Amino acid sequence: MKRRFVFFDVDCRELADAGDGLQFRPRVKPLAGALESLYALARRLEAPLVFTTCCSGRMLAADSLGDVLLVPLDAGDQQWRRRLDSAALICLSKKTYHEPAKNYACRAFDMFADNANATALAQALDAGEWIVFGNGFDLCVNAAVRGLLAAGQKVRIVTDVTVASAKGYGRCGTEENRSEILDDFATRGVRLCTLDELSAELS
Repeated sequence: MKRRFVFFDVDCRELADAGDGLQFRPRVKPLAGALESLYALARRLEAPLVFTTCCSGRMLAADSLGDVLLVPLDAGDQQWRRRLDSAALICLSKKTYHEPAKNYACRAFDMFADNANATALAQALDAGEWIVFGNGFDLCVNAAVRGLLAAGQKVRIVTDVTVASAKGYGRCGTEENRSEILDDFATRGVRLCTLDELSAELS
């Protein structure tokens, strides 16, 4: 089934403390209103919302939340495909080493490298365009966009609904690095927009 859009929320939410829902990661709370607007837009367009959880966050386990389809790391586990056509909220599992420095060294931020089902999910959703936003721009959002491009997908980034990666990891978190990444994406055909521009276009 061809979909006009799929939304990709990178690392903004994690399993709530009580285990009964999702909550925002601390670093994205200032963007809560903008994120809720994007979630509402996805619902209005009946577009699937794919999300990942930061490798330093509280990950979902299988059947953590009944309304969330969990796509596992293991390529041998294909049960997720049975629910894909009806799923509105899809969690793409990420690997974690439970230690920030090791997560960085082992590139746990790259969900397309670690999740053997990630490319298959992107292609199975068959979107005309992926709308990407989220947390950890230099690493996690960057990896998400590159993974989607490698999977043959068209991508648009909502540039003002992103949070920089933490500093202390190479050039991450600097405005220079952000500008270089965005310039590179533009040469690869990634579209850039603000939330207001996206909302106006799709209203």
